[in-house]
Amino acid sequence: MSEEGGAGWVATARDGVIYMRVRGVFTREIVDATRRLHIVAVRQRPAGCGILFDAGTSLSLPAPEVREYAATMAAKYPDGICAHVTLLQGTGFFGAAIRSAITGIFMLARSPYPRAVVGTPTEAVQYLREHMAPSPVDENAMLQAFWALPTP
Repeated sequence: MSEEGGAGWVATARDGVIYMRVRGVFTREIVDATRRLHIVAVRQRPAGCGILFDAGTSLSLPAPEVREYAATMAAKYPDGICAHVTLLQGTGFFGAAIRSAITGIFMLARSPYPRAVVGTPTEAVQYLREHMAPSPVDENAMLQAFWALPTP
């Protein structure tokens, strides 16, 4: 199952992993699509799914009401999620600083599942493989699924 929104995002669920690529503002529409794909991914992999959220090279903070809605949905439906990884591909000091800030926000949010912020697709796939037991499909298949997702 795949979804695409007019707000600059596209997502799919494959082999128990939700791959989501967002270019633009994070909205309630994206949260709702993630929930629908969560249901599909858990059916594909009852042991639990992983989420790979690709934010590109920049990530703007969602509006307060969207952050609150996302937190409510995450608390309401934590079952079946093994791990969530955010891919933020910025380079140099700025990229590292943004990843550190987002990591701090995730730590304060006290998620019911492991979360990480990484800088490369390979790191993202490795993180999911480490936190999804039993291990999902092989790393190359996960990277192929990630790269097959169109850029909105």
